[in-house]
Amino acid sequence: MNSVTLVGTIGREPVSILTPVGNKVEFTMSTQGTSRNEWHNVVYYGSHLNLKNGDLCIVIGRIRTRSFMKEDRKTYFTEVVADTVGKML
Repeated sequence: MNSVTLVGTIGREPVSILTPVGNKVEFTMSTQGTSRNEWHNVVYYGSHLNLKNGDLCIVIGRIRTRSFMKEDRKTYFTEVVADTVGKML
């Protein structure tokens, strides 16, 4: 099962992008591990989120890895595709 739950801080203002299949919101978030912070790229397909830089939030979704060619080299990009995004108080 491909499932992930993250609780962390918004690191970049969410950006809404209108696509042919609907609205897409992209942002980064930081989660704190035992020894260092981890950064995650998050994509949410839905309406605009009421989140801003520094907000504590929870993301529930799945991990997706894409690849593309860049300067004759295959590059990989991992992101979390969120099903649920919520602001925590």
